[in-house]
Amino acid sequence: MKFRTLTGIVWMLSFASANFASADVLDFNEVPPGTQNSTTITLSNAVITSLVSDSFVYGALDFGVGPNGGFCALTAGFTCAGDSLVRFALGPVSDLTFMAHFAGHSDSATVSIFDGLVELASIVVSSSIHVDFSAFSGITSVFIDDNSGADAGIAYADWEFTQGDPNPIPLPASLPLLIAGLGCVSWLRRCT
Repeated sequence: MKFRTLTGIVWMLSFASANFASADVLDFNEVPPGTQNSTTITLSNAVITSLVSDSFVYGALDFGVGPNGGFCALTAGFTCAGDSLVRFALGPVSDLTFMAHFAGHSDSATVSIFDGLVELASIVVSSSIHVDFSAFSGITSVFIDDNSGADAGIAYADWEFTQGDPNPIPLPASLPLLIAGLGCVSWLRRCT
């Protein structure tokens, strides 16, 4: 009886401790749309810091952005031409994608992803495109270095990613064999 109880506990713990990944988005509908009068936008799963004078939040479907909205870092001239930093608050993410919107002919930005202080990759955005970092995992932050010219700048929306470890550590194949072996030893002890 004790062995069955111990076996049940081991199985429950092995499944309860697994870190399963889940799809997630940055939902800018959590804050009011428009000028934020702040350099920080705090969402449930990320903190976005504008490294210039203000932040602007696009609500659901504003100006053609998606249902979860987006943001830009506002300069003093009310253009989306500022640098910004996105930090994921619930731990590293993977499969990151988002849209760069409204880029004019003189707008560009270098978007870099990081695992802590280690840069994983970067891409130069110079048009309205789908930014795809889905080949990377362990992303803790995104730095947007805006190099925009005379145009209105770039907004970032439709952020999608996988929260958690996309490849959880599987139950070792040897564990069921060990449990079966212990069960056989216990059965043999009872028989003798």
